Amino acid sequence: MWWFKKTLPDPERLTKLEESFEKLRRQMAGLELEWTDTLDRVKRLMGRIAKRADVVERAEAQTHVGAGEIEAGDSAGSNPGPQLTPSQLSIQARILARRNRRPIHTGEAT
Repeated sequence: MWWFKKTLPDPERLTKLEESFEKLRRQMAGLELEWTDTLDRVKRLMGRIAKRADVVERAEAQTHVGAGEIEAGDSAGSNPGPQLTPSQLSIQARILARRNRRPIHTGEAT
């Protein structure tokens, strides 16, 4: 009956296999959890990016519409950005000078 002993599984070997299987199962569960978390983060970031792009597109559309109403005589090939009045340019220069901590050099006498 020596063949019967060879067909029975070794209890030590079986225990090791069960332990390694449980270890692999835990690792797989951890990876699934990590992947789910990463996927959620990516979806949230994609949503933020899409929302930001939508806001930018709307702002550009409003700027183009506003600039088109003010400057109806402009050609389509010119700068489509908003055009500032001289007083607005002066104020913008002051703001930029404060941000850069540089004195403003305008042609005006103060």
